[in-house]
Amino acid sequence: MSPLVSYSSDSDSDHETRSMSPPKKKAKTAPSSPPPPLPASFHDLYAGTVRTAPCDDPSLHQGRTRQIPHIPGNWPTHVYVEWHPPREVHELLSGLVKKLREKARGIPSSSGTGGKGNDQGVEVTTLLESELSTPLPLHISLSRPIVLKEWEREQFLKELKEEIEKGASAALKCSSTTSDSKVNGNDGAAFKLRCTRVEWHRTYESGRSFLVLRVESLRVGSGSSSEDNGGVLESERPGVNRESTVERKVNHNPQLTELLRRCNSVAERFNQPQLYKWTEENGGNNGSWEVGEAFHLSIAWTFAEPTDELVRVTKDVFEAPEAKENIRRVIVPVDRVKVKIGNVVNNVALRQPGLKADGKKDGKNIFGI
Repeated sequence: MSPLVSYSSDSDSDHETRSMSPPKKKAKTAPSSPPPPLPASFHDLYAGTVRTAPCDDPSLHQGRTRQIPHIPGNWPTHVYVEWHPPREVHELLSGLVKKLREKARGIPSSSGTGGKGNDQGVEVTTLLESELSTPLPLHISLSRPIVLKEWEREQFLKELKEEIEKGASAALKCSSTTSDSKVNGNDGAAFKLRCTRVEWHRTYESGRSFLVLRVESLRVGSGSSSEDNGGVLESERPGVNRESTVERKVNHNPQLTELLRRCNSVAERFNQPQLYKWTEENGGNNGSWEVGEAFHLSIAWTFAEPTDELVRVTKDVFEAPEAKENIRRVIVPVDRVKVKIGNVVNNVALRQPGLKADGKKDGKNIFGI
């Protein structure tokens, strides 16, 4: 009788072979790198707001009303510098605004909801993100909200581009001192700003108070240009001849002042209101300093008046040592001017450092320096 022989199936032998073999090592995967940043023009595709009603309806816009009524054939226009805060900066500012909102709700307000009594206290609305918590860009205005006719749109944009780009032969005409020679960007049109302080600014035409972040030109070898000069008159600084120097304060925003001058000149040719025109009306040597102090980024708003109590609470939040130091570290690059006509955004690029309009190297920038 033949011996009984058992045979294992192929699947059993395969299982035995696999169990005896050493486990395979997982292939190492390289850490994924972050995606490249989106081009600046990408954000322009979604810059326009969708009209949900043919007429002004404040209930659709947090109680706000239009400063300029919508009229068919008119094109609302705005010239500005746009800035998308990096993630860490967005988190810093958003966290501070959140603290302020919590504290402001404990302040009694008689104008917290458009002039009506508000038992809930002052309501502060952030401009750093949308209602869906999506980060929003901030902007520095270079024009007032203006209105163009249909036939003016192309010519306005053409003249504005020419005015900004022709500056290689123009001198920096804003009133400044020799300290302005330390401003970064003298070898090119693109420049940088630093954030300085936060304060409330009331605009009666809109019926709102805005929490604004003031800016100034970033200077070489200076931790803080405002602190360097202390905000005192030029003739009061050490080493300055009091008899030979005209007393005037330093303009800490010469590049923005020059850009504004050019934008205002175009607006004037189209019979449009000019931004910060009041500085010229004041006259004197401090006119340029005053307009230099006016540039800002709005980060929140409220219908309430900026009372002493609201100002005090704001200082408690934003002037705490750590918060104040972190804010002064925030840098805002400026390499283009945006012109929004209707829902269409146009970019006017500033010349890169050391390059002429044709791309060749040159020591002068759009300010003629």
